[in-house]
Amino acid sequence: MFGDAVRVTVAFTLLALVAGWLSGSLLHLNRTDRAVLAIEFGVRNVGIAALLALATFQQPEFAAFGALFVLLQAPVLILVLLLRRYTQPIPAPGPGIG
Repeated sequence: MFGDAVRVTVAFTLLALVAGWLSGSLLHLNRTDRAVLAIEFGVRNVGIAALLALATFQQPEFAAFGALFVLLQAPVLILVLLLRRYTQPIPAPGPGIG
């Protein structure tokens, strides 16, 4: 049961990242702005989901999914950012540097 919730949470986190990144691409944003938008998609969506779960549906177990989402989202985001950092080529120093 808990394993299923973790898998779904990680999948939603990755989907939110991809949706944010693609939205930034459609808006022709630079890489930094696309990364910010990707992270914001997940953070904003979990807040809205928790609010809807409690206020509209009166289902506290849905809010528990939102809490799990927040707890697992940070490690997934850190992993994605580290992968991005360490898989990009290191730029050559510019003139007058080094």
